[in-house]
Amino acid sequence: QVRCSVQPENTQPEASVTRGRFVIIPPENPIVGFLGKDVILPCQLTTSSIPESTSMQVQWILDKSSEKIDVKSYYGRNRPETQDNRYRGRAELSRTDLSKGNMSLILKKTHLSDQGNYTCIVFLGDWYDEVVVELVLAGEFILITKGTEPTIALVGYKGWGISLTCSSNGWYPKPKAFWLVSEGKVRSKQSDTTITETKAGNFTVSSSIITDSGVDHEVSCKIINELLEMESESRILISERKKERKKERKKSITQVCAFVLSPFFFFAANVVLDPKTAHPRLNVSDGKCFWDTGNISKVPNCEERFDSHTFVLAKECFSKGRHYWEVEVGEKRKWDLGVASEFAHRKGEITLSPQNGYWVIGLEGRKNYWARTEQWTYLKVSGKPTKIGIFLNMPAGSLCFYDVHNNRKLYTFSICCSGKLYPFFSTGSVAAELDSQPLKISPWLKEDDTVEEDGKKANISEMAQD
Repeated sequence: QVRCSVQPENTQPEASVTRGRFVIIPPENPIVGFLGKDVILPCQLTTSSIPESTSMQVQWILDKSSEKIDVKSYYGRNRPETQDNRYRGRAELSRTDLSKGNMSLILKKTHLSDQGNYTCIVFLGDWYDEVVVELVLAGEFILITKGTEPTIALVGYKGWGISLTCSSNGWYPKPKAFWLVSEGKVRSKQSDTTITETKAGNFTVSSSIITDSGVDHEVSCKIINELLEMESESRILISERKKERKKERKKSITQVCAFVLSPFFFFAANVVLDPKTAHPRLNVSDGKCFWDTGNISKVPNCEERFDSHTFVLAKECFSKGRHYWEVEVGEKRKWDLGVASEFAHRKGEITLSPQNGYWVIGLEGRKNYWARTEQWTYLKVSGKPTKIGIFLNMPAGSLCFYDVHNNRKLYTFSICCSGKLYPFFSTGSVAAELDSQPLKISPWLKEDDTVEEDGKKANISEMAQD
């Protein structure tokens, strides 16, 4: 277990400290990291401003069964820090963020032995608080993997019901499968589930049920990796056929349903750009489109605005749940997309990386795609994606990027963040040759939207009921 603590300088904390005044915000889930990669263990106070005169002590202690390890101890500006030799050069605090109540630990190049429970203890003057942060590590050496998105298939009618199957592969360790009803509750009726270990050592899931055919209802299939608290879910809408449709309508319905039943449809987020965050060179239109004008506009220099890079954030922020949005990049020569932490700096020089609160991929020079990791990761991309899908899965701690038109995954980040995340957009680095082509947030088809059918417009929900 790792303990993080803050304690007044030249004070014996045991003598008079009490809890109160402030608290540390506990993370909702274990922090998931990957072997050999950097990870941030959150320890954020409810206050975002600590007076400079306040005495402070911060400790991170790893509590193993056989010993307590001093991962990092900070005793104020005028006293030397202490640290176990095993963590020298690997465990650091962000000095600039301490005064903002951010006592998070930056753990670099993680080892398997780093896995466990960490305690963060903070002393400020006569008050203190502490929180336990669990770190779970995954990687090729322990083979913990999340499988594919479940695929739901309609087998056909069986008796008075409809037979459905759900399949997914590539899981480790052995997962669990559940069928859910419309209210999100686990289905009480029996299902037939088979989980098979492959020669590669991972697991394939196949589950089937017979559901009612006489009423409209939604059915979900969920696969869960309990160790990492990862899950994948797909849904399908079962609609009663009240009368025979024409062949043309069947084709339209099939096309619409194929879209609606995309696993991401149910997680579609209405992402709107926030002009208050946009760099003065950017022009934001209708909250869905922006471009680099090449000129600095006269806009208020508010706290939220980026002042050195052509970045802009969305108004919406996410701290839980699953959210999906798409961005049309077209033939643009450069761009960056992803999410940004609420704690990420917006002023001055900014390096895009998870360590700085940015989980981003981008295009440079028309053809070079990169994941903005600490050391940039080159992405092998076939063709030139013109629309990028972004899926933020907070329960699974992941951020996935997709080439929408070619249905290919481009890259997945592990998100280790306890705060809020904002959708992030950029026209890329400023170059001598202006690239004024816009980036557009794509609209999503909704139940009250319409499609063309035989020269007439038909409502999706009405079509599903016919």
